[in-house]
Amino acid sequence: MFGTRPHFTREAIYALHGSRTIDGRRAARELSHRARPFEDTLRDAVAWFVQSGRLPALRARFAEEVPT
Repeated sequence: MFGTRPHFTREAIYALHGSRTIDGRRAARELSHRARPFEDTLRDAVAWFVQSGRLPALRARFAEEVPT
């Protein structure tokens, strides 16, 4: 329409639309999956971003808290 590629496909917009609840019972039953607490996952993600240099501004701030 505007001569450029869209940033999102129709399928992506559909997938992102609305509030979807994900039920982990099948993964728990068939794969013995156990979800981690969100706080642990977030802490590990921030640590990875800091260690990999993707959040350099936080490196000094969290240097003592982030395991190497």
